[in-house]
Amino acid sequence: GRYNTRLANMDLNVTRNQFVTFVYRVLNLNIDSPIMSISDDQVHTFLSNSYTDYVSIPDWARLPVASAINYGILPFDGDEFNGNAPISRLDAAIVISRALKIVKGFELADFSSFNDADTISDLAKSEIVDGVIIGSSDGKAHLDSNLTRAQALTMLYRLFTKAFEW
Repeated sequence: GRYNTRLANMDLNVTRNQFVTFVYRVLNLNIDSPIMSISDDQVHTFLSNSYTDYVSIPDWARLPVASAINYGILPFDGDEFNGNAPISRLDAAIVISRALKIVKGFELADFSSFNDADTISDLAKSEIVDGVIIGSSDGKAHLDSNLTRAQALTMLYRLFTKAFEW
């Protein structure tokens, strides 16, 4: 039978633009009480003051990225956002963790039980909150891997359920 290939390719990578937009949309589901909001006239200022490649951020991602800058949830260092680049599991986990910290306080994750615990950076240990990274079947966090669509959905689900206590 036929199937929608746009939905079926769950192993494809998610870009930085896409993931930040997804997080923005989850946090702003309640239009009467959005969690991340800035005015339209602030968008250009936040983008141009933060990234030299801001003109390459597509229109649909500009407000979410600017809002994420304003609320401090972007972990990307350097002069460029590289919005079309795949987002790593580390960066995605930090974005989700920082988004959760906006909503309420959370405990930091304990990575000691992961099989790759000795490779997990101090940045990850100081940023990622409990329950955002569960690990793979091999017992590793794989924070240096790119985030797939399936993994993105799992992280966004955790954000939604933890942020809104569903």
